[in-house]
Amino acid sequence: MFEQICKDRGIDPSGLYKDSNRPTTVKTRIIGNNQQIVRLDREVRDVINTAGEKHILSTLQKNSDIESIIFGDYDKGAVSSKLIKDVLKYAKSNNIAVYVDPKFANFYDYKGVTAFKPNKKEAAQALKIEIKTQEDVKIAGGLLLDKLCCENVLLTLGDKGMMLFEANGNIHHVDTKAQLVSDVSGAGDTVIATLAACKSGGATMTEAATIANIAAGYVCGEPGIVSVTKDDILSYL
Repeated sequence: MFEQICKDRGIDPSGLYKDSNRPTTVKTRIIGNNQQIVRLDREVRDVINTAGEKHILSTLQKNSDIESIIFGDYDKGAVSSKLIKDVLKYAKSNNIAVYVDPKFANFYDYKGVTAFKPNKKEAAQALKIEIKTQEDVKIAGGLLLDKLCCENVLLTLGDKGMMLFEANGNIHHVDTKAQLVSDVSGAGDTVIATLAACKSGGATMTEAATIANIAAGYVCGEPGIVSVTKDDILSYL
């Protein structure tokens, strides 16, 4: 079913890895008054096997026209430390931009990436500091740039928008564009995907972050999991 959905959307499903020993993660969201109340996850979170790691890496190596790679790491086991290391090595040797939406287990494995996008909670836990004020946010962003040696850190701040930290010292705050928050599901995915797409299309990182913020605002205003199109963003503007 998922393979067919990919094909219908013009996405090559050959990179999908099938593991008979683990089920596909199923997330059940309980919605009330157009807002998520609770989520129930049925899953296996063991680290992916060696065959899975090789399949994912070989899929990348077989494609010569890749401009960007996105790590959507949710601590579900599919993204292992070895896979991260191998993919980053491949990306660097082929001048491919890498964008990361991290979680906790592999947080500091993503050294030297193009853009690293944690939320405030993830950054606070990884750095072992409190992030309450705008000054705290700036300190956290600087620490992450230093520790990860990356080109950009995009720290998402919930209803406070997001703050972009560039390696050249520039800091840009992007105010939230969510007019009515109905459901935040998928907002983080939307940000990292839009950021990579816009940057690949020629936008500056500041422009890409601004458009990504607009896209996330649109998604948060809709109940459930929704995708965002160029027309959606233009109409939102």
